[in-house]
Amino acid sequence: MDSESIEKIWEEWFKEVSKEFSPELRVVVKERIKGYIYALLSGEDSEKIVEQIDDELIERIIRSGSKPEDVVRRMELFANKLSEYEEFEKVAKNFARFVPALLRKMLGVYERILQEEQERRKRAERALRVLSKVNEAVTRASDEEELLKEVCRIIVEEGGYAYAWVGYAEKDKTVKPVAASGNDDYAWVIKVTWNDSETGRGPVGSSIRLRKTVVVRETDADESFKPWREEALKRGFRSVAAIPLHVENEVIGSLAIYAPEPDAFDEEELSLLEELAESLSNAIASLREKKEKEMLEKLYELVVENTGTAILVIENGKIVFANKEVEKLSGYSREELVGKPFTILLPEEDRKEILRIHKLRLADPESAPRQYEIKYVDKEGRIRYAIITATVIPGTKRVVVSLMDITEAKEMERKLKESEERYRAVFENSPLGIVLASVDTTILDCNNAALRMFGMRREDVIGKKWTELGLFDDAKLPEIMKEFYRGLSEEFRELDLEVNIGGKLKILKVFPVLLKKEGVPYTFLNIIEDITEKMIAERKLRDALESLQILRSVDLGIIEGKNLRDMLLEVAKVVRRKIGCDVIAIRVFGENGFVVSDPEIGRSVLEKIDAEKEVVVNILEKDDLNELEVELLKGGFARYVSIPLIARDEKVGVIFAASKGIEGKDIDFLKTTAGQLAIAIHEALLFEAKMKAYEQIEKNIEQFAILVDHIRNPLAAAQGYVEIFVENEEAKKKIKEQLDRVVELVEQLERGWVESEAIRDYLRREREERR
Repeated sequence: MDSESIEKIWEEWFKEVSKEFSPELRVVVKERIKGYIYALLSGEDSEKIVEQIDDELIERIIRSGSKPEDVVRRMELFANKLSEYEEFEKVAKNFARFVPALLRKMLGVYERILQEEQERRKRAERALRVLSKVNEAVTRASDEEELLKEVCRIIVEEGGYAYAWVGYAEKDKTVKPVAASGNDDYAWVIKVTWNDSETGRGPVGSSIRLRKTVVVRETDADESFKPWREEALKRGFRSVAAIPLHVENEVIGSLAIYAPEPDAFDEEELSLLEELAESLSNAIASLREKKEKEMLEKLYELVVENTGTAILVIENGKIVFANKEVEKLSGYSREELVGKPFTILLPEEDRKEILRIHKLRLADPESAPRQYEIKYVDKEGRIRYAIITATVIPGTKRVVVSLMDITEAKEMERKLKESEERYRAVFENSPLGIVLASVDTTILDCNNAALRMFGMRREDVIGKKWTELGLFDDAKLPEIMKEFYRGLSEEFRELDLEVNIGGKLKILKVFPVLLKKEGVPYTFLNIIEDITEKMIAERKLRDALESLQILRSVDLGIIEGKNLRDMLLEVAKVVRRKIGCDVIAIRVFGENGFVVSDPEIGRSVLEKIDAEKEVVVNILEKDDLNELEVELLKGGFARYVSIPLIARDEKVGVIFAASKGIEGKDIDFLKTTAGQLAIAIHEALLFEAKMKAYEQIEKNIEQFAILVDHIRNPLAAAQGYVEIFVENEEAKKKIKEQLDRVVELVEQLERGWVESEAIRDYLRREREERR
């Protein structure tokens, strides 16, 4: 047939049958059947055309309500439309083969659908049967765990499912198995979690985490369920439904049901099982509520009887209930109290007022005080004190009265008041500072001595944290806080703290005492002593002693004949360690002057030191730098001190200290040492000069003795020569007179030599003694 005729037949036929399909299916049918009609009327083999029609399309048409007779009717309608054309005879035979082939295929699909529907109904009936049995179990349940076990048993034994178990979601993201039934053990479920990990991505973990039902079948392609699927298939489980259990909008766990069928848990079956899970969740909530109610009732009874507070119930002015504590406090038994007017527990003089308040409470509860202090009388007639709290039970004329005995507390209050008065007297009049601070460092109170010590007013201190008062160096505050927290663990020890008060450094000795209330630390009592002057005096004394020790070592070294340079190098090392600078240098003036330093520093730097005056310089604060400061800056130094060494108005040298940091050094110690060191150096130089003089005297004495000997020999020869060779008596006499004068001079020289030897021996002995 030509395409125009085919199109016309198709349009006329589809116009009449299209209204039998839903709008959605109508589009699908029009798109796909039109091609089959064109192929049929174009002469293609009818059997092949039927084979090309997919089962899914046929199933959709059948499920839309079409029966085999409807298909036959539509084919008859199409045949009638086709018979109106001359080409009918050409396609009639092919069309006749097409219709039965199509019907056979539709009947095959129809039978499959009927079989699936039967299976679906069976599964739905199974789920319905299980739901009914579970609802029966729920109505009988009195214990949560037993109910869960019964539900799992019903699912397996009554419903024919392969396996069922209930797991509860724990706070640590694990799933705790609490009930199960079926031919399996817990081995593969005890490791289930509900976090987003491999062990938590199974059906149960996912249902808890995602808060929805999760169905997994053997044929599912989702790889995240692969580990679970492998374990399930080993046990013959081919599909599973994991349904979350909700209690008060919280997922408490999951019910997992396993089936041997690969296509179990269709929409209807799953809906019934979800209804089952909801029923189970409600039962769990009800059992828990019941259990909690029972527990609360027991707790109420336990509390009422053992609370430690006396409880009375009063109705019509009489006691209708009294707990054990009432018996204990009053001395009356319950039998002696119940049925009696409550006023028997009140002193005669207070009964009228308490009765007035009681009646007012019944008439207008808002107008009566709910809690107040009273006196009551025990069986022995002793007056005691109590705080009572009274409340009307709504809808009744009953009043619940709780009574707390405060007799001992009243006595303690009296004693405490006396104690507080004594404490306040000590607190205010103590010469030592006293500060009360909470464990969060807030100052609660302080005495006047502490305020004077800090130079502050009370309003500047109370309520502030002591860390915020600006007393402590920020760099030292962490160490102070460390000591503070050590005190919280009761590792007490007295502390010496440096504080800055009005720009002045003070040293305080703190004695902290941790106070507790009911075993819990709540405040520190700090006793504070200003030891600034004491510490300064001790420091000055210590520095003076250290300085004297240094100088004594120099004096001993001088006496022992040690080298002055070596001794001063040792002094430099000791001083550097003491004041903590980076370099100490000592320069000695004079003809044989020298320089020592620790560590070694260039002589060119030291020669630029100004020895005329004492200087303390922070190089970083200067704009114009001299040669010395430039050299020091090159060496990385930021601060230096230069102090002339002067003894007896004579400059004997200079001591120099330099530091790479800019912190202040112990200048006072350096000054003290410089003054004493100048004297020591001066004495050392004098001693060296004396030693040189002693050595020169010895040399002179030796030369003197030699000279006398040299004179005496020629003189003797001259005398002999005159006796022998001079004949003129007058000349001989004159020569002999002169020679005698020379002899007399030599004798004088000889006596002087003897005296010089005595002096030399004395000086030698003195030198040896000093050494």
